[in-house]
Amino acid sequence: MQTTDVRRSRRTGPPAHEGGIRVKADPPPAGGTAVFPYPILFRDTRFLVIDKPAGLPVHPGPRGGASVEDAFALLPRRKLGGPWLAHRLDADTAGCLLIALRKQALMAAQACFAEGTARKTYWAIVRGQPASDHGHV
Repeated sequence: MQTTDVRRSRRTGPPAHEGGIRVKADPPPAGGTAVFPYPILFRDTRFLVIDKPAGLPVHPGPRGGASVEDAFALLPRRKLGGPWLAHRLDADTAGCLLIALRKQALMAAQACFAEGTARKTYWAIVRGQPASDHGHV
């Protein structure tokens, strides 16, 4: 699997207009399709789990720059739209990001998050010795 520097990733496709600024995207590499720029940890017909790097927002921001959603153009589109983010991670947070490839999968994932049946675990790098080997922040 090939990855690219997220600061250099671009949406592929025809020119687009956004906020009055004309944007021309790079075409896919010759001889094949473009490579999804983030490590794929899991994929089936319903979901894609990627390893989102720290420093990368999930949504495009008002100041521009790369985002996870920019790479959605490299994924197959469905009749009902998509893909969709099943949840968000802060731009400064690295970790597993669940992307729904089907509308039913999105609704099921959102229900799990709303009901509290989906579990998220956050790890932190600390300086010094914590008072306990586990706990809640």
